[in-house]
Amino acid sequence: MTKAQITKFNQLFIKANTVQVPPINYVYLNQLGLDLVDMISPILGYDSVEYVDETIMHLMLMFSPGRKPVCYDYATYISDKMHEQLMNLSRER
Repeated sequence: MTKAQITKFNQLFIKANTVQVPPINYVYLNQLGLDLVDMISPILGYDSVEYVDETIMHLMLMFSPGRKPVCYDYATYISDKMHEQLMNLSRER
């Protein structure tokens, strides 16, 4: 993680007057950080959340409040793939 990302992470998810670097012990997280770690860790298959590693930290920054949610346009993706297949149809014989 870059220094700017670590600084932003500390501002959003670490208790006041504490600065941490990865991996971060679970006890230093504020309530928002605790909630996000509890939601993200099982999805990644982690059995323990004692230490928060960079993978979880990146996901927490992606899903942090005030940030636009990640949105995928599957209709465009599928239509582009179909178009690509049709364009290559004559070459595939």
